Amino acid sequence: MECHIHCAVDRMQCPKCSKVTMLDVPSADKGSGFTLLFEARAVLLMKEMPVNATERFLNTDHRRLWNILDRYVKDRMKDLDLSGLTRFYVDEPACKRGHDYISIFADEEHRIIFVTYGNDSSAVARFRQHLEEHGGRAENIRYICCDMGKGFQSGIAMEFPDAIVTYDRFHVMEHMTMAVDRSRRHEWNMLRESGRMREATNLKGQRFLLLRNHDNLYTDQKDRISDILSSHPEIGTAYQLKESLGTHGITNRSMTQRTICCHGC
Repeated sequence: MECHIHCAVDRMQCPKCSKVTMLDVPSADKGSGFTLLFEARAVLLMKEMPVNATERFLNTDHRRLWNILDRYVKDRMKDLDLSGLTRFYVDEPACKRGHDYISIFADEEHRIIFVTYGNDSSAVARFRQHLEEHGGRAENIRYICCDMGKGFQSGIAMEFPDAIVTYDRFHVMEHMTMAVDRSRRHEWNMLRESGRMREATNLKGQRFLLLRNHDNLYTDQKDRISDILSSHPEIGTAYQLKESLGTHGITNRSMTQRTICCHGC
C-alpha cells in the first residue's frame, strides 16, 4: 500500500537578495522526496537484496534508490574511525560480465571500510589515502589478507611494506586443485600415448572426484580415490598436498594465527 503525503511546505524569502528557500520538513532529509522511515526501510531491503529487486518491491525508480544508498553511505563514512586498524582483508569480485573488477577492503570484523574500482596497485594506493583520511596509519598495518594477484602484491609492497601478507583460503585452494587437475591431465595424456585407452578413459572420468574435498566423499568414492592414487603416484603427490593444505595449512582461526600457520608451513 502506497502512502503519499500532500502538504504545504513553508517558504522563506531573504529580505536582502529576495531568494526564496523551501524550509526542511522534520520527516525527511533535504531534497529527498521520501520520509526517513521509507528511506530506512529501503536501506534495510538493499542490504538483503539487489537494488533492482528493491525497485520492484517498493515500486520506485532505481536511480532514487541509488541516491538514498549513496547518501547514507557517505553519511556513515563521515564518522568512520580507522585509527585502531592493524589488519585488513581485500578481495576483487567482478562487478559486471567480463573483466570489470572492484576492490573491497574489510576490517577484522568483516565490516566493509572501503570500495573502489579496479584491482591493481592504484586500488591499494587509494585505500591508503582513505585510511589516512580517517585517522589510520600505514605503519600500524601488521597483517593483510589478499589473493595472489600481481596488482595487489605490488601495491601492498609500495604502500604497506612492513605488513605480513597472508593469501586467502579460496585462492590458495584454487591453485592446488588446478595443480591436481594438471597432474591428472598429464597422466591421461601419457596413458593415451602409450595405447592404454581404457585406463585413460577411466582416469578422465574421475576429474570432479579428485577435485572434491576428501572428507565429503562417500566410502566407495574414497576407495576409488585410493586406487587412483596408488596407480598414479604423480597425482597422489598433488592430491595429498591439496588435502594437507586444506586440513592443516589453513584454518578458520584468527588472522594472526592463520598468518603464523601459513608462514610456518
